[in-house]
Amino acid sequence: MTFPKLELIHRHRWHSLVNVPPARTLLDLLREELRAGDTKEGCASGDCGACTVVLSQADGSKAHTA
Repeated sequence: MTFPKLELIHRHRWHSLVNVPPARTLLDLLREELRAGDTKEGCASGDCGACTVVLSQADGSKAHTA
């Protein structure tokens, strides 16, 4: 099974990742694929806000938050 491409900006760099399973966590993706070893798990339940990310859609040279 093939999964859609995931595109993201991390530390001001554009990344295109292919075949990322939908059950894979963002934490694992950041640590393993983007080598962001300083990214840590906080409370593991979503209460503390440490896992907050911004979702947006690119529109030319601007990004619009979703």
